[in-house]
Amino acid sequence: MEQGHSVHHLDTRRYRITGILGKGGFGIVYRARLEGAEGFLKEVAIKLLSDTNPPEEVLKRFKDEARILGLANDRNVVGVDPPTRLGGRWAVVMEYVPGDTFEILVAKHPMPPSIALEVVQEVARTLDNLWSHPGLEGQPMCLIHRDIKPSNLKVTPSGAVKVLDFGIAKATFETRETRTTGHIGGTLGYIAPERLEGEEGPKGDVYSLGVVLHELLTGNRPRSSERLSIPPETTVLLKNALSLAEKMRSIDVASRPDAREVERMCRMLRASGVGPELREWARTNVRRDATLQPDELVGQLLTETMGGIPQMPDSVPSMFELSSLSIKNQRRGPLIFLFALLFVVSLFTMSAAAYYALPYFANSTAPSPDHYPEPEVTPEPEVTPEPEVTPEPEVTPKPVNPKPVNPKPEVEATPDPEPETQPSGTITVTGDAQKVSFRDHSGSYSAGELQPGSYVIEATFTGDDPVVAGSVVVKAGTTVEVTCMAAFRRCRTN
Repeated sequence: MEQGHSVHHLDTRRYRITGILGKGGFGIVYRARLEGAEGFLKEVAIKLLSDTNPPEEVLKRFKDEARILGLANDRNVVGVDPPTRLGGRWAVVMEYVPGDTFEILVAKHPMPPSIALEVVQEVARTLDNLWSHPGLEGQPMCLIHRDIKPSNLKVTPSGAVKVLDFGIAKATFETRETRTTGHIGGTLGYIAPERLEGEEGPKGDVYSLGVVLHELLTGNRPRSSERLSIPPETTVLLKNALSLAEKMRSIDVASRPDAREVERMCRMLRASGVGPELREWARTNVRRDATLQPDELVGQLLTETMGGIPQMPDSVPSMFELSSLSIKNQRRGPLIFLFALLFVVSLFTMSAAAYYALPYFANSTAPSPDHYPEPEVTPEPEVTPEPEVTPEPEVTPKPVNPKPVNPKPEVEATPDPEPETQPSGTITVTGDAQKVSFRDHSGSYSAGELQPGSYVIEATFTGDDPVVAGSVVVKAGTTVEVTCMAAFRRCRTN
């Protein structure tokens, strides 16, 4: 009898490795070619775990990322196949996305404001969709990416934006294997301050996206210890885009716009200014094929194995086989026949009971999904903010004495020393940490006098590597006391 086991005879897929697209902490992303029957070929990306027997927690997160990508129905998220095993290692086969990450593009030069706004508009739309998108159970997935940065955003030569790397994403769905509580994931410089205090929410991704917007516009991440000085020749569109980026990075979560509002404001700002569109710009600025790195697997053919897929044990007989068995053993006596008959009747009774009980379960009320609140429409952004009064004094003053030998006072009147006029704040440290430093976008500092701004606290406790232990806001002319506790591996402000 050859029925019920067709899974054993499924054709396996074969993938030819052609190069490395990137490396992570637990694996490598390869570019590969699916080689199918009848000359079928398809370019794919394969995320392959480095360890043949990875730790259970790593494998759970790996599978959860694949589940999230499978549930995320959005044009800016890569398509994915179920987890499988290639060459004895766990792998996820994904859609191959040609093009460049914005980390590569912004290293060459800043983006035109219209391009930066269109990119952020697309990413904000995706973040809003993934937060409110219903999963298989009908409830919103409440998905938070938690690692938005230029290297995780990619654009194709045709101008399509893709959000990459959902490895530390947080979402709500029934089949999730891991819970991300207690783990602060992300990249320093892009992590929202409230996340360092354990507060997770969709506006944390908005903060990270605000850092990205500033970086796309200027070529550098914003410095919290300095106030941005906008040159007078800056266009109105760039000024407004920088103003939006600053709002997205607000320390106060309540005053920070949500993703839907960011999408709306980007669209409105683009309509008010002029500049190239992303589709046109990408054709001449984005590479189709990135330079591939060498690797020992390049050129090899990896075959899909079914080692990770459970199969039906051969020892379980079908109902037909049970019936045949009972008929063959009739001659053992009417008692066996009677037991077989009672078995069939009991099965029928249980099936009927389940059938009639089903409506009671089907009619039970499930909690209705929370609708994502419609953002408050803020007043139209200041289309012509002109905060810079600095350049004017350079043009107006003229010497009353017509002596030509007086150029030096004009040199001294340069606006460079302006950021230093702000009074500094002071941080003192107590507790049992071996070493404590305070990091912002411009560098790492010891306790003492610091420029006003928001800092990440990095602490070293006995026998451990430095950890992110909290955050602190320094205000001008004030002193903040930071207490670090080794028992909790955390630092708090008093």
